[in-house]
Amino acid sequence: NSLLPRGYVVSKCMDGLEALDFIENRGFLPDLILLDCMMPQMNGYEFCQKLRDQYPQNSLPVIMVSAKDKEEDIVQGLEVGCNDYLSKP
Repeated sequence: NSLLPRGYVVSKCMDGLEALDFIENRGFLPDLILLDCMMPQMNGYEFCQKLRDQYPQNSLPVIMVSAKDKEEDIVQGLEVGCNDYLSKP
C-alpha cells in the first residue's frame, strides 16, 4: 500500500454493514471513504444513502470506485450522495 508510508491510516471493511458499524463506533470520522458499489449484505448505493442520513457530503466525502461504468450507475451513485464516481478497468 503506497498510502501507509506517507502517514495515512487505511481501514478496510468488507461490506456496508461493517462499514456503518465501524464509522459509528470509532469515535471520529474518516477523512475519506472509497466505496465499491458491489458489496455483500449492503451494496455501496444503500450504504451511501444510509450514511447521508447522518453525515452530509461536506462533512464526510465518499468516492465511489466501481467496475460498473454505465451512465445510470454513475447517476445512481451521485443521487444517493457520493461526492464523485470513478470507473475502474
